[in-house]
Amino acid sequence: MQIEQCRKIILLTRLRERARRRIESHSKAGNAGVAQIYVCIDAWLEGQMGHVISEGRRASR
Repeated sequence: MQIEQCRKIILLTRLRERARRRIESHSKAGNAGVAQIYVCIDAWLEGQMGHVISEGRRASR
């Protein structure tokens, strides 16, 4: 895997961790609507991570 792909994965992992913390904090605070927005963001970031990983697999062939 190339260095740039590793950087992208690290960034996406950090963003997902941040989104999950926001989900938890807003859920505890009773802000279900805001928590749902972060759930959608987390799902989108998961998809982006899948794209980065698949790019790495294609490049290594």
